Amino acid sequence: MKTTLKVTVLLFAVANLLLGGSWQTVKIASTDMSVNKASFIDANTGWIVYSTTYPSKQMGKVQKTTDGGANWTTVREPDVSANSWNDMEFIDANVGYACGNGGIIYKTTNGGSDWTMIGDTNTYKFDLYSLDVVNANVVYCAGKSGTVLKTIDGSTFTKLSYNFDGDMTASDETRDDLDGGIAFFDENRGVVAVDFNKEATIWWTEDGGTNWHPVKIAAAFPPGVTSYRVYDVAVGGDSTVALACYHRVCLVSTNGGRTFENKGVVQFANVYTSYVEVFDNNTIIYGGGSDNFGAITTNGGTDWTNFSTGTGQRLLSADFIDANTGYWFCEYQQWMKTADGGVNWIPINNWPGISWLGLAFPDEKKIVLTADGGGEMTISNDGGKTWSYPNNLRTGLDGDIFECEFIDANNGLIGGSGGYILKTTDGGATFTQIDNPMYNNNKAVNAMHYLNSDTVFVGGGSGYICYSFDGGDTWTKATAGSKTVYDIWPLSNNAVVATCASGEYYTSTDLMTFTKLGATSEAKNLRAVEFRNGIGIIPGASGYIYRSTAWDAMPTLVYTASNGAELYDVEFVDDNTVFVVGQYGTILKSEDAGLNWTVETSPTDEVLQKVRYSDNGSVGILWAVGQNGTILKNVIYSNVLAGDYYIPQGDHEQGFATLGAAVTALNTYGAIAPVTFYIDADLIEPGSELIIDREDLTAETALTIKPASGKTPSITINDFPTTGNYSGQGFTIENTAYVTIDGSNTSGGTSRDLTIIGNDTDGKCVIGVIDNSDFITVKNVNITFENLLASGSILGVDGYTGVPNSLLIKNCQIGTPEKTVANGVALRGNSPETPCGAVVMGCDIYAAGTGIMADYISKNAYINNVISIINPLADQTFYSGMYLNGFAAGDTCVVFNNRIVNVEMNTTAPQFAGGIVIGENGGVIDIFNNFIAMNTTNNGSATDNRVYGIAFGSANWSGEANIYHNTIDIASTNQTGVHAAIGTEIPFSAKLNIYNNIFSNRHDAANSFGIHWHNTASPNSVLASDYNDIYIAGSSASVGLFGLIPRADLATWRAASGQDANSINKPVNFVSATDLHVTGSSIGDNDLACHRPDWLSTDIDGDARPNVTYMGADEGATALSFVGVANGSSGLPTEFSLRQNYPNPFNPTTVIAFALPKSTQVTLMVYNMLGQPVAVLQNGFLKAGYYHVNFDASNLPSGTYIYRIQAGDYRNVKKMTIVK
Repeated sequence: MKTTLKVTVLLFAVANLLLGGSWQTVKIASTDMSVNKASFIDANTGWIVYSTTYPSKQMGKVQKTTDGGANWTTVREPDVSANSWNDMEFIDANVGYACGNGGIIYKTTNGGSDWTMIGDTNTYKFDLYSLDVVNANVVYCAGKSGTVLKTIDGSTFTKLSYNFDGDMTASDETRDDLDGGIAFFDENRGVVAVDFNKEATIWWTEDGGTNWHPVKIAAAFPPGVTSYRVYDVAVGGDSTVALACYHRVCLVSTNGGRTFENKGVVQFANVYTSYVEVFDNNTIIYGGGSDNFGAITTNGGTDWTNFSTGTGQRLLSADFIDANTGYWFCEYQQWMKTADGGVNWIPINNWPGISWLGLAFPDEKKIVLTADGGGEMTISNDGGKTWSYPNNLRTGLDGDIFECEFIDANNGLIGGSGGYILKTTDGGATFTQIDNPMYNNNKAVNAMHYLNSDTVFVGGGSGYICYSFDGGDTWTKATAGSKTVYDIWPLSNNAVVATCASGEYYTSTDLMTFTKLGATSEAKNLRAVEFRNGIGIIPGASGYIYRSTAWDAMPTLVYTASNGAELYDVEFVDDNTVFVVGQYGTILKSEDAGLNWTVETSPTDEVLQKVRYSDNGSVGILWAVGQNGTILKNVIYSNVLAGDYYIPQGDHEQGFATLGAAVTALNTYGAIAPVTFYIDADLIEPGSELIIDREDLTAETALTIKPASGKTPSITINDFPTTGNYSGQGFTIENTAYVTIDGSNTSGGTSRDLTIIGNDTDGKCVIGVIDNSDFITVKNVNITFENLLASGSILGVDGYTGVPNSLLIKNCQIGTPEKTVANGVALRGNSPETPCGAVVMGCDIYAAGTGIMADYISKNAYINNVISIINPLADQTFYSGMYLNGFAAGDTCVVFNNRIVNVEMNTTAPQFAGGIVIGENGGVIDIFNNFIAMNTTNNGSATDNRVYGIAFGSANWSGEANIYHNTIDIASTNQTGVHAAIGTEIPFSAKLNIYNNIFSNRHDAANSFGIHWHNTASPNSVLASDYNDIYIAGSSASVGLFGLIPRADLATWRAASGQDANSINKPVNFVSATDLHVTGSSIGDNDLACHRPDWLSTDIDGDARPNVTYMGADEGATALSFVGVANGSSGLPTEFSLRQNYPNPFNPTTVIAFALPKSTQVTLMVYNMLGQPVAVLQNGFLKAGYYHVNFDASNLPSGTYIYRIQAGDYRNVKKMTIVK
């Protein structure tokens, strides 16, 4: 039953409608190369040879692979002789031989690039079927009429004189054709076999073929066989011979061929095996043949393990290099490879050349195709964008599947040769065979159609028609004629039509009895039938098309195709538009319900077997499938978005009146190509219409929202939604990937030309990204508000049923000095196990509580941001530039080159302010090159607030922090609580590495510190600190707190902590309280000199750092000379490590960090997924220390890559992803 979904069309201010587009090739066989013989010398290097006479003579075409079949190169073009190449074997990478019809023998000595005829075709003209290359010089060939040729010098062949005659009659001048194969253990011992037409006999020799000894083997076959045919012979071990035979018989000899016994997996059916390989006395593989069976034994045939390659196509050639690695070449380019002895098989062709016969649409996205010959099926779950590689693992069949029909998303039937009918109730995942009269009488199922979910018809060989009234569970044979039924069409409960061979036309009014109305005189076969709106179209043989206006009357001939093509199928698109397909790639179209026909331009000349129409309301696509793996499509109409749309549309070709209408269209119809919404004027939009929710967007169908060229528009959002996960959000991206909001009005620009304004007094955030919304980018945008909840966020990312990942927020202004709410950017995952991943970089952030609030995060990075906490809300739990919490062990977070210029407070009770606050974490956080200016004032009445530059505020923090080259200035003077440049308030078990920083604390009070280390348990094991300027002003403050005791100066701090042997205590001149660049006498001050880490090559401004560099984030204008004693072991890693790159995914740059506990030779390389090196990042000797390497992937395509380090005996690998 061909069904078209009934849809409701949504109307917009744009029509993206394609009426009868052009035909496109979606799939076709990736090679036209069939295989006569394959020969491999190792797991990667092999050759295949092919000869054919159709459609023209092509003899001896040879292709070669050196990468395990991934790629093939033609090393010999085919010739046009009459002599097929039947066998080929290589003995090494250079020397190979081939033989064929007419006595031809070819040899190559350069890996197949050149071939020389060495056969004496004048003397020996008989066809040669097989050869065995013993070594580079000794070769045996076997062929027609008892011919065995031999060479011992690799060039001259002589015929061995022996009467190869199975009936042993000397007077009989006929000789058996030696077409069962030839195989030798060494130069002298071997066997030759006959694909027996007479007596079941093989011959063995032990003197190089001078004498041969016949062995009758019929008695070794099990009782009940109907044939003694032998298809292949192999030898191995010391004396094991194996024969691949009919009925899956595998005869094995353990004495060089003198006696045999059956060891195979016998099946008494019309099946055979065509390949056998012996590796040793115990290990044998055999299989192939008509049903592509395969099996392996490791105990000489006592037990066998069957394997399935995933196709039922007939085996043409196979070659196993060893018991694990093998190649299996079947008909129609079904080429497979195994690396585990047949347990698993992978295709080495992109797409095979099988013929598609069945085509069905279980739902609006799923397409199912079934094939001829091998029981294969392919399924697309995304509307034809991608397809599973065709195999028969679902169907379990090895024959033709002529028909495939689904009545709904779960229930369907397939049918084919032998009368097989299989049913699925799970959308094609599994099938169950159904007993039926056609199977019981071996009648092929050619036609299958549902009337409804209960009533279904099948028809096929010898006039058989069967019906089921229970959805296909049971079947009854109807009364019908004797001619092959090609198609059947149920119109209603009392009207069914069947079209048959010999032009016969049948009808039924009771669904059970079919009456012949007549036969067409022109077409000998009526291949298909379909009725719509009272009109029937019946295509047939020789290009004839018939039309009917009454189902119960004989149709009338209305058209004859000029090419005389056999026409196989018909499909209505609507009441007037109908298509017919057939031989020679013929596609015919009528736009008046079949009265007149035109020839469509077809992209193929392959036979097209089926045509079907799919309409899901978004897009109507006509699909045609056929031989050589062909899949074609024609987009009849499409509301699916593609290309550029202007908002408002104006005079542009495509567009929408409002952004809400554009979002609704995207949500409804999706995208088929990249889509851009160009904002061409100021907009006022309801937030309830700005919810992007289209989960099937990909990198190839990504959405971009940006200003039109030269425009600087604003989008004011009011009426935020009040229900659902997106409640309170102005512009929402939910469960949608690959969306970019780019505020620049030029391509690739960085200007902030788009302003998004939230205007809802109950609004929680202006832009919200929620659930599984990955690869979202917001850049170059001004985001602010007129009205918003004070407790809200300007830009919020949250996980409800899923977690957003791979977010990029770049070069945005978030809030304004006049307009702030609690959080500038809020990033929230669900838990440490389901974190949120994001990068925030280059943004100006204004907030009233926290600039960047990140909770349950993974592999996040915060780079080059400027953060101000101003107009603070009253009595927040804390106030901070950044609050980073909840990343698990193994995760990383990077805080790099940021400027926190002010953190104000507004409290009536003691609270807490921090530049960067670290909460509960188990991973590694890297804090480098940051300015943190804590000129904190409190706008409320409390006077004992605590102020920290970097604070660690959770007892559950068990990770590691690397704090290098930061500049922190504590300038708050009106508070009496603890003030510290860096510190902890509660004990924890994490490790801090603190190097090369400037910690300036100008708050002169007894509770003021440079380092506030509130830890009593094994403090030396968790703190490593040196080469810092720890400056405290006045006499009341202390350099540090250690063991809960203030340490007033560096000497007492060093004595207690064991740290900061090379640190100083010296005031630094800054440009201002908010600009922490060094100035005045601090420029050129050698006391600020330290050794830079090798991985940190620039300062906060991007200026290069020399090896001797300034403490803190800023590299002064005057170079320094290092003064003092370097402590080479201070702060060194204790073990080798390779960290996950950050950011990840990335485009185009990322950072790879590693640690060396000792000096060693280091190699760091990047590879693609084929194992090919694409970048060398380090190859040389490095000293012990921490390293960060920048990797620029501008020249690489999107995809997954591997980076690998080798440092002495240490090795490690990790994956990373480039997304462009």
